[in-house]
Amino acid sequence: MRHASASDLEFIAESFVKIPRFMQSGETDAYIAALPTQVDDSIRELASHYICDDDRIALVVESEGQLIACLLGEIRQPSLTAANLGDVGFISICWVEPQFRNSGCAAKLVSEAEEWFCSRGIELLEVSYMAKNETAANVWQQLGFEPFRVSAYKSLTDD
Repeated sequence: MRHASASDLEFIAESFVKIPRFMQSGETDAYIAALPTQVDDSIRELASHYICDDDRIALVVESEGQLIACLLGEIRQPSLTAANLGDVGFISICWVEPQFRNSGCAAKLVSEAEEWFCSRGIELLEVSYMAKNETAANVWQQLGFEPFRVSAYKSLTDD
C-alpha cells in the first residue's frame, strides 16, 4: 500500500465509475442511475484533487504490479453540521477489485487512513454508502463503523 501519485489517476477515476456499475447489477434507483458510467475529464479532475490536496488522502494497493484497490478521504465539516465536533475525517471511496475482496485489503486501507487522519488531529471518521449497497454496509460495519444517519429521497417527477 502506498500514497497515490499522478500515475494512479486513471485507476482512481475508474473506481468512481466501478462502484455504480457494481451496484447497477442489482436494483437501480434514481441516484444510482444518475451516477457516471464512464470516466471523463470531470471525473479525472475530481480524482486528481485527492492526489494533490493536503486535506485529502489517496491510497492505492498493488498486487503483482497491478492496482487492485484505492481509498479516498478528506477532512471536512461533520455530516451533522450543528454538532460541535470540529472537522472530521470522511472516507469518500474505498474500492477493492471484486477478485481481491475478503483479503483484508479494505481493512488495511482504512487502518492507514485512520493513522493519517489521527496525525492531523482528527478524532472522528465518517463514511457514507448507498443503502442498497449491502456489500458496503457489511464491510463498514465489520470495520467498526456504526450507522448514525439515514438519508432518503423522493422523486417529484411523474415517470
